[in-house]
Amino acid sequence: MLESFKKIKEERLLPRGFTNNLPPLAVLALSRKDAAKALSISLPTLDRLVSRGLLRPARGCRKPTFSVRELERYLEMAASFKPAVKEVA
Repeated sequence: MLESFKKIKEERLLPRGFTNNLPPLAVLALSRKDAAKALSISLPTLDRLVSRGLLRPARGCRKPTFSVRELERYLEMAASFKPAVKEVA
């Protein structure tokens, strides 16, 4: 019974004679949790970055997702950030 179910499922997903030799899809967007993990920051820190406008999530779904390009853009911006240095008198 289980084998026949798997066969039906495969037939519905792939047309007859079609073999799936395609490479796996690249990840294009990450959830909040995965984005925070990818940036090595906590979820509250990720939320602060969003509220300050430093990261922009996509809100096309129920939950916000972060594109890989957006995370790369933030990392480049953060790497080029130069903190202000106060002179000691």
